[in-house]
Amino acid sequence: MKHLLFALIILLSVSACTTTDTSSTKPVNTPASKQAEPPLEQRIYYYQHRLIPKWTFGSDGAFFRDIMNGSIGQLKAAAADLISSEYADNISIKPLSEHNGILITFQEPSSVPHCYFIFIRKIDDKFMFLTYEKTRDISNEGYIGVVGGWSPDGVHSNYGPRKYSDADSFIADAVGIN
Repeated sequence: MKHLLFALIILLSVSACTTTDTSSTKPVNTPASKQAEPPLEQRIYYYQHRLIPKWTFGSDGAFFRDIMNGSIGQLKAAAADLISSEYADNISIKPLSEHNGILITFQEPSSVPHCYFIFIRKIDDKFMFLTYEKTRDISNEGYIGVVGGWSPDGVHSNYGPRKYSDADSFIADAVGIN
């Protein structure tokens, strides 16, 4: 069953869905013998860069409202199912009412472009989805992350490399991005 779920994850990472229904990550009837479990790096990427944005932009605000009201079960259950229960246990979710946003903090990423943080912010009736992703410091200038973002239509933005590693610096940076 788990192999089937992972195969569907790979298929969904190529396309966008428009619902927060977690059953959209359930497998279809495909023989398990034909499915290979995606590597951990792909499962984490899918969760952070595909599934959470899909829920953010495709739920008419329901996902955001749930998280702001402390209902984090769907987010944690998906992480446990897709990655591991230990990974899910290390996710921290903090509503930031002063910014009308949510900060999601992950364990320190071991691979590029996995996220340190995700900041989801509601501005009027639209959502802004920003990430702070691990990066390679190819210029040897002390960069550890890059601020990125996802749009409702699946376009990824890159706001450049950064040297900070704390959530407060990311939030201060993120609220300045329009």
